[in-house]
Amino acid sequence: MNQHRGTAEPESVGRVRTSNHRSTMSPTGPETDRGRSTSTPPTLRVAVTGVGGGTGQSIVRALQDDPRVAAVMGLDMNPYSAGFAWCDASHVVPVATSDEYVEKVATICARESVDVLIPGSDPELRPLSMARERLLDSGTDTIVSSPQVITICYDKLEMARFLASVGLPLARTEPVTEARRLADEVGYPLVIKPMCGSASRDVHIVFSEDELAPYEERPDLIAQAYLVPACWGRSRADLRPRNVQERGAIRQEDEISLQLVHDHEGSELGAFASRNRLVHGDPRRIEPGPFPAALAAARRIADELRRIGLAGPLNVQGRITDAGFVPFEMNPRFTGLTAMRTAMGFPEVSAVLRRSADGEPVDRVRAMLAHAPNEVCLRYTAEAYLRREDVEELLTTGVSRREGV
Repeated sequence: MNQHRGTAEPESVGRVRTSNHRSTMSPTGPETDRGRSTSTPPTLRVAVTGVGGGTGQSIVRALQDDPRVAAVMGLDMNPYSAGFAWCDASHVVPVATSDEYVEKVATICARESVDVLIPGSDPELRPLSMARERLLDSGTDTIVSSPQVITICYDKLEMARFLASVGLPLARTEPVTEARRLADEVGYPLVIKPMCGSASRDVHIVFSEDELAPYEERPDLIAQAYLVPACWGRSRADLRPRNVQERGAIRQEDEISLQLVHDHEGSELGAFASRNRLVHGDPRRIEPGPFPAALAAARRIADELRRIGLAGPLNVQGRITDAGFVPFEMNPRFTGLTAMRTAMGFPEVSAVLRRSADGEPVDRVRAMLAHAPNEVCLRYTAEAYLRREDVEELLTTGVSRREGV
């Protein structure tokens, strides 16, 4: 599409290193890429959806230095998507909820000879999961879990019921109509959030019935017990608005993120744990760590989801409280931190491609994800540049590509 592939990073990772980090860190030397020779000619054609958002952009960035990838196709409903800046071909698609969405994606995959399709946004998970067999029949494998797994992860009430049924913990979760009863049992504050939502949108913390009242008639909301990190040294009853809010936004500190990566059969390939600080749902400080109890809890969740079709990535978020690690959300996809984890020696997207698309032995792929990061990642926002003619082409035809792709 343009000549700037790999040079623009709309949501960049703060790091001081060259782009060939994985090869220079390889135990077998700079001429190899975690066990596979970089002289292997690139053959894989990969499509990533949702490149207008942080997750899709992060997936594309994670693929930049993968020597097996010949071309990356970006899909998004917005022709002004920043992620198009470093894709080899770009396609405008309908909104994921439209009847035309799957047909359009299938057509693009066929015309572009796409080997692997990776969803980059929550709304696209279900339709692409439902269409997985159809796409596979046409030669495109989709890195996505079963519709049942997606429903359990996306609908927080379903998530609560499922985890309770298998004896696994979750922050107490109820329909917002039951929020007063929940407050009587666990106390304020409560977290009010969409039943099906992501990226901390429309999330509120309430400390009283008066603050709760405006949300009680909304059937799309749920109430969760507020999880107090043990390191804060406070009980829930001690909390005041100043403790959970910062400059008018929800204070999102000491959140533990567990990224587990699986192959197409559900076998775990690797895991990455970190303590994160977020601003408006966007992680800004990421500190990797072992967090063994949190990782063990996430693996128990993955074990149960594997029985009903878990495949590819699973992200579990929670906090370490006085009662131990308690999750409050999980997402069966890659995340906005995927490129960061890749830069720190955890190439999760490449690992899934090596296992699922190339059929590499599981032990070799697991070795790719063996890491011991000794760094802290600080994120910042940078710019992406599209040529005017490329934007005009996307606006008029819905397609733009680099020469030779």
